[in-house]
Amino acid sequence: AISRSVIPDLLNDTPFTELLEKGIQNANQDILDYTAKHPESSGMGTTSVCAIVKGNEVNLANVGDSRAYVISDDEIRRVTKDHSYVQSLVDAGKITEEESREHPQKNVIEKAVGIDTSIEADTMRLTLDSEESLLLCCDGVIAHLPDDDIHKIIRGSPDPQTACQEIVDMANERGGSDNISLIILSSESSD
Repeated sequence: AISRSVIPDLLNDTPFTELLEKGIQNANQDILDYTAKHPESSGMGTTSVCAIVKGNEVNLANVGDSRAYVISDDEIRRVTKDHSYVQSLVDAGKITEEESREHPQKNVIEKAVGIDTSIEADTMRLTLDSEESLLLCCDGVIAHLPDDDIHKIIRGSPDPQTACQEIVDMANERGGSDNISLIILSSESSD
């Protein structure tokens, strides 16, 4: 873990994507240390998507199949790529995105936090337009809601908190078979 006293210096001197990468590496080591002391937890791992947002600049890092999306009035656009067996099939053109939702091996992850001694997250920077929102979510959301449903809920909700609750409720109604976690960041109106 990073000491709070050094965080201000790190924020001034280190690119945000490097901070996110370091945080994922620290979490990876913490999980490996825990499983070394608790053998009954062997094989424990997790996926991660995280962001540091400053103004309209978004710095992202992801490992596994947790995702980040940019939502505008017109579209929902996934900006992260899953580290999964099914995504590799989509990338190779062997199955379509639609087929990937029902593939029997859709939960096979090729990269996760806490499994290997070294981990490399995908990192990126992007800029949000004033009317765009950022969604970070785990696979428990996407397992039960197609992107179009997520988009409709977010655009039709009066605020991010209401949208989050509606997405959680709908995912639970449709099976809720996994953890359902999400964050929506929306630009503040200056009215």
